[in-house]
Amino acid sequence: MGISLVIPVYNEDSSIGEVIEDFIKCPLISEIIVVDDGSTDSTQEVLMKYPVTIIRHERNKGYLEAIKSGCKVASGDYIMLVDGDGQYKCSADFIAMRGDYLLSGAKIKRADPFLRIFLSRIMNLIVRLLFRLKLKDSNCGYKLFPRSLVPVLMETKMLRNIPLTEFCIRASRVGFDIREVSIPHYPRKHGKSRIFRKLAKSAIESLAELLVLWAKGTYDLLSGAIVSRARNLLNRNFSLVETFYVGGHRHGRFPVSVDVRFIEEGKYIHPLILDGYVEVIHVNLGVIRPLIIHCEYGRGRSVLVACAYLMKYRSLSWLEAFHKVKYLHSIAYLTPEQFKALRDFQKYLEDERE
Repeated sequence: MGISLVIPVYNEDSSIGEVIEDFIKCPLISEIIVVDDGSTDSTQEVLMKYPVTIIRHERNKGYLEAIKSGCKVASGDYIMLVDGDGQYKCSADFIAMRGDYLLSGAKIKRADPFLRIFLSRIMNLIVRLLFRLKLKDSNCGYKLFPRSLVPVLMETKMLRNIPLTEFCIRASRVGFDIREVSIPHYPRKHGKSRIFRKLAKSAIESLAELLVLWAKGTYDLLSGAIVSRARNLLNRNFSLVETFYVGGHRHGRFPVSVDVRFIEEGKYIHPLILDGYVEVIHVNLGVIRPLIIHCEYGRGRSVLVACAYLMKYRSLSWLEAFHKVKYLHSIAYLTPEQFKALRDFQKYLEDERE
């Protein structure tokens, strides 16, 4: 149940020592990973003084790539992110609140210039309007989450100036709860923020990228709904996924069809019930092929069961299974509750194997 602390740094030789000394005292933190993102000052020399894992980027790749590099080598059951500029302190109360959700800090009495605070509030308002994410400080660099969220972090790539906001959006999209906790924020003693040096430009870029991210999600939802209905009318709503098909209820003729319309649309399903459908598919695949898993429009419930089958009999993770089905059946779409059902099914499978 250890916690891996990941600290991205870039030219922070004056502050990183204090940050390490503060967090190294916490008994809940099992390892500290510092990612030096191509520093040109004496950051490396400072880091060598401490018992921490050091990852060195030969060139500056940016904040997001730095935290990704740290998370790739992290061994803890939980990952904690904290900036290396000394504006955050270790909070045992915050760390003690860890769980199967994304725990995000929200700065109180924020020690930043007025314009930066103002633009941040505008961005968070836009995030609430577009993505229904009720967070006050979505891009706060003080976060704690289970390692099962690392694959979601690795897919974060669009919001260059506010990457942790995108991480929150993606985590929420796949069914993770996000809990925001107020934390103290301290003045920056040394250096300047590299992300917000040009505030106006960063704000405009972030707004444009948020709109693109929202548009992509909306397009995926609406286009899939239209295409699935059109395919139903043509009795051609199915796609081959490995040794079985996934589709809608008007799919033509198959020797065996597993009807999953009894599952409540868009809702969570208990792992035991999901496993029951998986076993029905497995038994029938051993006797007769081809087989189709179908629901009303072939987007959600049939995809959910197909993913569960791949998880159990192809040993894929919940996210790998969804990506595979999505690649082969482009209209696939799961709600956050259905993603949560897949994650719980993975835990159910892990418990069974033990």
